[in-house]
Amino acid sequence: MAPIDLCKWVVMQGDGSNYCNPGWGNGERQFYVPDAVFLMEDNLYLEAKRVAPFTPCLATPDQVCTPPCTSTYEYTSGKVYTDADLAFTYGRAEARVLLPFFQGAWPAVWAMPDTYPAEGVYGTWPLSGEIDVMEHVNFAGFVQQNIHWFDRDAKRPAESAIRVTRDDFGTAYHTYAVERSSSGRILFSVDGVPTGSPTWPPVDPTRPISPYDQPFVMILNLAVGGSFPGFVDPRSFDGGSQRMLVDYVSARDFFHV
Repeated sequence: MAPIDLCKWVVMQGDGSNYCNPGWGNGERQFYVPDAVFLMEDNLYLEAKRVAPFTPCLATPDQVCTPPCTSTYEYTSGKVYTDADLAFTYGRAEARVLLPFFQGAWPAVWAMPDTYPAEGVYGTWPLSGEIDVMEHVNFAGFVQQNIHWFDRDAKRPAESAIRVTRDDFGTAYHTYAVERSSSGRILFSVDGVPTGSPTWPPVDPTRPISPYDQPFVMILNLAVGGSFPGFVDPRSFDGGSQRMLVDYVSARDFFHV
């Protein structure tokens, strides 16, 4: 077991309260801790554990809100994102991942503007966009690949979701990828097979492919519970921790067409 390279990765802590976003906006049940992220056997591990209930009070240098220090947690897990110097704009980002299967699991590989966790150029979520390269819940035989934006005409958040079905997401590694081009094309794929190319209206009418004309960082996390997976079955942890294994992550600029 070894620590990750902190010149490339930022390890997150807390429940989102420090960023005025308790439960990370989704009612998640975990508290992120640094020791839930580590390298072992040539993989990056994000490890979720059931622990004795605790009421944390965490202050961080970058906080924009003072945490209330009143919420109690019995699950810890891991979340990291790439340093802003490694952000990608027009190029390809991918990760090869083995997913955990349990009731309450919500592993994800996603991307946000390089100002994360602060708001992006176009404003607060989802004005500045979100790219979900992969998200999975519970025991589902599918993953979703999404983009999010703010629909100014409807005056509400919007998304374009692609569902990809397999029978071995929990038993085999798969490579989840997204490609972005300066012409405004976003292309998702799984194991090199294209899965969909969503479209969206520009957030800024003067910038035709906004908000996806900005650099984004990659984010990896294993959430426990929340609005998407629903309740957490504590028996899932009777045999020990649950882990999301990441073989590699790559993000690079090379598309300019």
